[in-house]
Amino acid sequence: MKILIFSFLFFQQALAQTCKPSVFEKLKFSARAIVTSVIDKQIDEKIPATNIMGLQQREVLKLFPELAIIGHEEGCKALILSYTICDAYSTATSWEDLFDQTNDEETDAIRHFILTALIARRAGVQKTKFLMNAHEAVDPDLGLVEALKATTYERDKMDLYNNFLSLAWVSSQGKKQISDKDIVEQALLFLKQGKFSKLRIGNLSCAKTDFRKNYQEIEKNYQENLSKFKTAHELCTENKAIIKIYNFFDILRKKQTP
Repeated sequence: MKILIFSFLFFQQALAQTCKPSVFEKLKFSARAIVTSVIDKQIDEKIPATNIMGLQQREVLKLFPELAIIGHEEGCKALILSYTICDAYSTATSWEDLFDQTNDEETDAIRHFILTALIARRAGVQKTKFLMNAHEAVDPDLGLVEALKATTYERDKMDLYNNFLSLAWVSSQGKKQISDKDIVEQALLFLKQGKFSKLRIGNLSCAKTDFRKNYQEIEKNYQENLSKFKTAHELCTENKAIIKIYNFFDILRKKQTP
């Protein structure tokens, strides 16, 4: 049990100190095996082999278990950031209304762009493509054109397009250390240029033609919203993360307790 506790403490500290994809790979074999076995167990429970639609993401997460951890952490940030950018919290009357207002429109597109970029800067473009394709239930190896042809769901096509837009931008940055500011400002630029794919025009602030925000304002409001609403989002709660593929990190934390 002491080895288990040490391994998970080391793993968390390493993730907190770096955004490079090599953290998991640099773990000693015993530590990596423990982490992998724990995540595998969660994958089997949350995405059973009988779940045909989840087969792709199941296989990707088993190949790259660090993506389960990174996806959970960055998923929460991308969610609250996108809601903050578009002022979704100030207009929603309920959590159901919040989802309805932000589905398939600008906020949704921004969230996918930000999430993909946040993951890619830590895990690399290729692994992130595998994960984001699998999340939309298409072959992880497919490029944008083939991926769009592989699904008949317009919502998935929208998400895939915005994911690949983000991957292309991250790739264009080369070896530059990409900051949160870089990602948010690029999302704002693409929003202004009309480059995001969306299925409808929303009614939030970021859908307006005169929408203007700077990163300093967004960051300030993000920190406030994170403090207010983090525990209200299932995706963000450390002990109740049950949404899609981002729900494995809590078991790693629990394993630290003897």
